[in-house]
Amino acid sequence: MVDQLKYRITDLMNTNQVRKLSAHKRRLAFVGAGFEESVSGGQLIRSPLYLLIENFIEDDGSYLDEPRDEFRVVKKRLDSARGVAALYVAGQQLDEARERALARACIRYVQHHVRRKEIGVLLIQEIQAIAAKENSAVGKHSMCTFVPRAYAEFSAENHLVHVGTMLIENPLTSATPGVLKPVEQASLRERIVILGKFDAPRSFYIDGDGGALPSYSTIYASPNQVVPSIITSGMSLAVTGHSS
Repeated sequence: MVDQLKYRITDLMNTNQVRKLSAHKRRLAFVGAGFEESVSGGQLIRSPLYLLIENFIEDDGSYLDEPRDEFRVVKKRLDSARGVAALYVAGQQLDEARERALARACIRYVQHHVRRKEIGVLLIQEIQAIAAKENSAVGKHSMCTFVPRAYAEFSAENHLVHVGTMLIENPLTSATPGVLKPVEQASLRERIVILGKFDAPRSFYIDGDGGALPSYSTIYASPNQVVPSIITSGMSLAVTGHSS
């Protein structure tokens, strides 16, 4: 599926309409993360995987002025010998000192079993800090996704989809019906909440201005099947009061 996507992107980028664009606008990269299955000692092992489909990034991380005509796929698997966590930066580069500090923080969080949401908060704060420096190539909105190791590929048989969580106003004690709406401003930690069993990917759209709406879910894709993003632009809950 990855190779098919690579060839399809290459065909689209080599059309006459796209080739008229400047070299800078023709540079394109897709970044993915998940798990790859392999067999070792007769056992099936699922290892964390970083995936990059790009046409302008060199092996040392530097950028080409002129993008390649062909896209290439780069896979990096986190083996146990390399440690418990790794940080990969694509697109806008961090300075070496900051990248090392973030990588150490991620490893420390995993080693000390810090709640997974804290890693999401750490990385989103970094993205928002870069966006706040008026870097037009970095958006202030983020999508944070957590994938359990045991989760298999999305398919017709395994199609559980979570659309995230939303913080709702506290209800008032009243004998008359009331209406609850999403909290207008919420902190990062209040936006990333995993409720129930962690048995499928969980994604959280983080508005850079702290607002609850609009909210977006991720797009789930597998061979011959796509579940589009669910967009929530408004929400209210009617609460019926009960008298004692």
